[in-house]
Amino acid sequence: MTQGEGRKRQAGEVGLTILVVLLLHGLFWAFSDLDWDSPNPYNSYSKQCVAWLQGRLDLGQDYPWLELAVYQGKYYVSFPPFPSYVLLPFAAIWGENTPDGLVALLSVAVGTGYAWAIGTRCSLPVFQRMFLPVFLYGGTGVWQITVDGSVWFLAQNFALTLTLMSFYYGLQGRRGTAVFCLACAVGCRPFQLLYLPLVGYLLWKRLGEVPGRQRLRQLLWDRWWVYLPGLLLGISYMALNVLRFGDPFEFGHNYLPEFVHSSEGQFSLSYVGQNVSSLFRLPAWNTETGVVEFPYFNGMHIFLSFPIVLWYLYRLAAVGRGWLSPMAGGRALHLMAGCLLLVHLFCILCHKTMGGYHFGNRYLADLLPGLFLSLAALPQSQLSRKGELFQISEGVFLQGLFLVGLLVNFCGVLVYYGTWEL
Repeated sequence: MTQGEGRKRQAGEVGLTILVVLLLHGLFWAFSDLDWDSPNPYNSYSKQCVAWLQGRLDLGQDYPWLELAVYQGKYYVSFPPFPSYVLLPFAAIWGENTPDGLVALLSVAVGTGYAWAIGTRCSLPVFQRMFLPVFLYGGTGVWQITVDGSVWFLAQNFALTLTLMSFYYGLQGRRGTAVFCLACAVGCRPFQLLYLPLVGYLLWKRLGEVPGRQRLRQLLWDRWWVYLPGLLLGISYMALNVLRFGDPFEFGHNYLPEFVHSSEGQFSLSYVGQNVSSLFRLPAWNTETGVVEFPYFNGMHIFLSFPIVLWYLYRLAAVGRGWLSPMAGGRALHLMAGCLLLVHLFCILCHKTMGGYHFGNRYLADLLPGLFLSLAALPQSQLSRKGELFQISEGVFLQGLFLVGLLVNFCGVLVYYGTWEL
């Protein structure tokens, strides 16, 4: 196969993968009252953009249906600002009527493409590098954050895409771009900063056979200016926080009324127990009404919301000592990813809520990029030697998990929005 033919085949693969994900979203909108251009009453980021364009940092008034930080008698958007950076040019044209749903859908398309690119970079077989991104965006609890452009969901949608982008550029050894994309993700979901060591490890491995001390010097100081865009972006967050709240690390969430009036604050170890129980809550069958009732507050069972986690755990167990395979990128990658995922999960469990009113377990979507990277990098060779029957049964298991995730989350989000009843 010539280089040109190879590129055409890859373009066809990624195009088809993105198309499948977009068609699934189109199918959802066909059954629901939502659409990519639906009005968005929870448009905090757009309101913030309009306020900036008017020369003010606060919103000028209270919007009781939004989560606003109240500080010194003024009302501020309580979330990290990067989504407003993205929406700013749209707000300059359309004011508060920014196309949030369309921007969310574009983020889904870009994220799907980068998930495919990660699988390709990690030498996944053709089926898996096309199927796993569809699983990621179609068979997990990301449905609500991708079909709805509301303030809470748009930030998570962006963070998922941008963290995947950061990992891909880390695999490529593009230091400045990898760090910049992660800085963008941190401006959506601050805990994504936890994955900086993983990005650093990917860049370190990319330097190959360079001796240790020289490799560290090359990683940190060779053409150091490539890190400036990410650094300046981080400084912009901190400057905005200082100007609004007098604290470079305060985005405003601690000034939400629910946390101001909470004796334990926004984060506490006392929340862990109740939040762990939220990870494993199952839907219930109401014998009187004959209706399946899903938990709509603080999340539901992790394996129903994110069956890709079961596939990840299965693959970890299946490869065993194969972590040492060069294809796996070394055992360190998986150990580091696993430890960071656990730390991230623990931080989420220390939060006062697990996402408030929503379907699924949306906070856990922030873990998916790290999980996906480790899953894509796991070696394939050990499994290919186990026979055709084993590979068929494994494929059935993978596709079965996807179908469960698709049906639960697709139908569940429709029920959440009142379109369907079960």
